[in-house]
Amino acid sequence: QLELVEVRCLLPAMAFATWDEYGLDAHCGPTSLNDLETQFSSTMRRVQAALTGAPRGIRVRGELWAKRLTALTAMPREEFRRDRNLHALLLLECLEEGRWVAPFDR
Repeated sequence: QLELVEVRCLLPAMAFATWDEYGLDAHCGPTSLNDLETQFSSTMRRVQAALTGAPRGIRVRGELWAKRLTALTAMPREEFRRDRNLHALLLLECLEEGRWVAPFDR
């Protein structure tokens, strides 16, 4: 039986995110800070690739959010890095689908 782990968001006025929403088991995800950084770097490379061909309005908003997420790289706690990674995945999903959802719709 999977246990849902809810992680509070680091950025202002953000909704809650869970590993389950992304098809990830919190206990089978990245297990070390290095793994979390590797996962984040990989996701952000995909975000940058998605931004490259995006219309200007989407690109500007996406770049600002990518900058905010990247600023959270120095977070010392694993929970915060996991949360940052979930937000990076959500940003990528928004860019790929061409529609903004909370918190990126602000």
